[in-house]
Amino acid sequence: LNPKIAESRPIGSPGWHLVTLEEPLGSAEQVDYIIGRTQQTPGISFVSPVFGDAEEDWLTVTQDILIRFKDEFADQALVLANELAPQLDVIDEKFGDMPGALMLRSRSRNGFEVLALANALAGDERVKWAEPDVKYYVSSDNDVDYASPVPETRDMTGATSGVVHTSATWPNDPLFDQQWS
Repeated sequence: LNPKIAESRPIGSPGWHLVTLEEPLGSAEQVDYIIGRTQQTPGISFVSPVFGDAEEDWLTVTQDILIRFKDEFADQALVLANELAPQLDVIDEKFGDMPGALMLRSRSRNGFEVLALANALAGDERVKWAEPDVKYYVSSDNDVDYASPVPETRDMTGATSGVVHTSATWPNDPLFDQQWS
């Protein structure tokens, strides 16, 4: 398995590139194999699968995991995070100013591993929610007149799905692009 790169383009976040192959891979196992092989390349710090259509709407997992513990465990969030996932670093102890919410960073260089870890954390009975943070792009093919241009790339906190729908619209909130900044 030796896929050829058709294109590599920056996505608007420093150091991040969207790589398109000449031929799509046929299975998740092939994607995992290529990610594993690519992450060993010098200069590559993180590799993640892209969900959706790279030409239209897409979403990709980052190294960060957002987690919130149930209210009765909120005061123990740091201890529990270290117990459940000692391989993760805490990068925000008060994520979103929500009690028991943290932003964690994986040392893994593989997006599939980050996704699996977020899913495992979400399965703990003390956890209210856990999910990978993502970068995404959504095209808009409707005729809504936006107050500001649609941004190229967003860090999306609170992602709940790996599916990005076409014909999506951006809210008309003039401060929308400043969320979680």
